[in-house]
Amino acid sequence: MRRLSFLIAIVLVVVIALSVMTSNGAETSLRGYWAKVYNGNYVRGGVSALVKTENGIYLVGGISFPNSDKGFIARLSEEGEVSKAVGYGVMGLDCMFEGGAALGRNLMVAGILHNGTFGNRRLMIAKIGENMKPLWAETFNISVFPELAGIEVVDDGILVAGGFVGEKDGVFVMKLNDKGEVLWTRLYISEGFLVPTGMAPDGEGGFLLLGVEVDYGSSKMVLIDIDGKGKVKWAKAYKEGVYGNAILKEGERIIVVGEIGNGLEGENRGDVFVALLNEDGNVIWAKAYGSEEMDFGGTAGLLDGGIVVAGIYGGKIVSGIPPRVENYTIWILNLEKNGKVRWEKAYWRGYPSFVVPDGDSILIGGFLISGNESRIFLARIKGDGSSPDSGITPDYDVHEVRLKATNFELREEELKVKALRVEFETQNIPLEAEPIRS
Repeated sequence: MRRLSFLIAIVLVVVIALSVMTSNGAETSLRGYWAKVYNGNYVRGGVSALVKTENGIYLVGGISFPNSDKGFIARLSEEGEVSKAVGYGVMGLDCMFEGGAALGRNLMVAGILHNGTFGNRRLMIAKIGENMKPLWAETFNISVFPELAGIEVVDDGILVAGGFVGEKDGVFVMKLNDKGEVLWTRLYISEGFLVPTGMAPDGEGGFLLLGVEVDYGSSKMVLIDIDGKGKVKWAKAYKEGVYGNAILKEGERIIVVGEIGNGLEGENRGDVFVALLNEDGNVIWAKAYGSEEMDFGGTAGLLDGGIVVAGIYGGKIVSGIPPRVENYTIWILNLEKNGKVRWEKAYWRGYPSFVVPDGDSILIGGFLISGNESRIFLARIKGDGSSPDSGITPDYDVHEVRLKATNFELREEELKVKALRVEFETQNIPLEAEPIRS
């Protein structure tokens, strides 16, 4: 999952105003490769996660109908064809799924229930069976803003994290069992406004929480290691102007991917940012990859000992209220473990929500924008970089980033929550996969 930096969160608020199109042409074809967009009556939205359970592949996200938003799950074949798609709604409220994780043959999803106002964005967690019917669903008296950081299934429970607004603002983390019973909930508070952007298990029964602290107009990346009972092991802050959008943990190394520079703070450019940290959060190396335009890394995965980064290339910040980004292209970089570029390619106009290495290939999904509507897409790209691209050859530089970790002051408190069972109304969604043409 996911997840987004302060800049990207702003960009996504205004992304519906972008005007980009998928051009007509011949279907791209190469053995082991496909790229598809998903169409259906009234189905417009985005996808937040790809979940691989013991019995299938699922897209998780949200869709918009004329009168409401619904959570969305689609079961796919290995070739990306739809076998079943279901919308999940609650009467009188909008519902969006912002993350998903596998639990055996079932799915865990986390999202938001709201009535159209920022002040009533309630946390919702549900367990969905392999038949795509809800096994249970609960909402909590937790007001989420701006978004969820993710949902992770660990050995002894399920972790959900997100931004929290209330008498005290901060980041909440909740741990549940697979029956929906809350084991503990904690709130983490800093001197500024702490926004979570990603999370990952730390391999020791706890988890890593990535975020950004905004304080009096400045901001800095923050990384926190939390044990399985919610206690902070360590917390580190990094230089201003660096934003982490995705975090990975493999053995003793931590990889953070995001952006450096902020086009919405006076600059009309930014670069993809990648850093390798040790298990204590200290920097081993950090590099930036970018053009003279707006580039950033949104999500990442691990492949053959290296790092696969997916983001955007060549965007232009256009002034206005609100400002917007135009002319950007999905960009994938495949890096060695030392940050050297193995290969990179630009694909379609759109935004990647996830990248999942799968054998010798890469699954990438998100949304494409057409006029004022967004459409879900998914593609399988060959891991050696031989798949067709958009014909754009990115012009970019690579440079070292001077990055240092410093201790970060953080307070933690127990957060008392109340759970309320909710009943989903489910609706089968006619959904068809069509080739992306380029």
